[in-house]
Amino acid sequence: MRNFGGKVARSLTKSERPIRSFLWPFETPLLRRRPWLLALAILSACGVVAVVWLAAIDPRATVKKTGAPASFSDLAADPIPDEKNAAAALDSALPLLEKQSVRVADLLGELGGAPLDPSQLEEARALLAKEAAALEAVLGASRRADYATLLTADEMADMQRVLDSASYARPAMRLLSLASRTRLAEGEVQAAVDTTIAALRLYNLFAREPFLIGRLLANAMQRSAVGNAAVLAASGKLSHAQAEQLTKAVLPLADRSSMADALRSERVMALYQLSTWPLPTRVWERGPLLRRFEEAIDLAEQPLDEVVAAIQKPPAATRGMLGRLTDPALKSFFEAEIQTATQAEAVIEKLRDADPGG
Repeated sequence: MRNFGGKVARSLTKSERPIRSFLWPFETPLLRRRPWLLALAILSACGVVAVVWLAAIDPRATVKKTGAPASFSDLAADPIPDEKNAAAALDSALPLLEKQSVRVADLLGELGGAPLDPSQLEEARALLAKEAAALEAVLGASRRADYATLLTADEMADMQRVLDSASYARPAMRLLSLASRTRLAEGEVQAAVDTTIAALRLYNLFAREPFLIGRLLANAMQRSAVGNAAVLAASGKLSHAQAEQLTKAVLPLADRSSMADALRSERVMALYQLSTWPLPTRVWERGPLLRRFEEAIDLAEQPLDEVVAAIQKPPAATRGMLGRLTDPALKSFFEAEIQTATQAEAVIEKLRDADPGG
């Protein structure tokens, strides 16, 4: 016991000292006047710990457990010899395709679905003569046995590089389209059929490019080739064998069962973009983004008529910010797939009607 100015204070026992040491910071005048500050400090500390803990949970690990691609490394294609890779052939043809005359696109735009008139045929012949080396390179690519993207895992993180990797697609599409239309106008029906079939095969190979941008471009290319098949069907010049050849080539386009795989690839890009956002936003957005892609993938595995009905409905209002930003691209993707399948089915019917032996 000690005496302080007439007041007797009891000395702390050995067992009481740790408790006193723990309580001392909370006995400050400020906390005695505002005890809620202590509660706020504790809650803030818990919040920081929770955010850090949640951030440590990598959503890619969750995706990986399902067997789906979760990183750019998963999407990078296993190397195949260039002589078998259509992508390598198209990439080699890029210097030729980049020099393509803008008149090729203009002339195709003027034609629409109509046959070439004599002056257009003369111009088309001149254009194809000028582009002969590029055309042969593209036809050569269509004969390659396989297709593997040339993008490396590191390059996939660079959106400009992803866009540049497909820069040969549209000029190749225009060249094949003009060649098919010209051969038909010249009366070389089998050559027109062969060129259209080559285009269909090449575009189906190109659809293996990762990410939605590649898939959307593949859809545009496929519809271009289907349009050429429709022109051939309407020409009245197809033999039974030629109609069968075209039908066999167009038929795979009516099957869009690979839609889900395309979305799984796009989810990898979305998760990468999410990883570049600030920490609290990543934690907040992760769940809604994964659910959005799960819903889209589930939808892509349904029959096409169910997909048509589903995309007419407005998306749920509970999406996260990144999910809402992704919605327009997903809708465009589904619309493009439906349009390609619908056009393919319509052309198959036209080919059957045009088949003189059918």
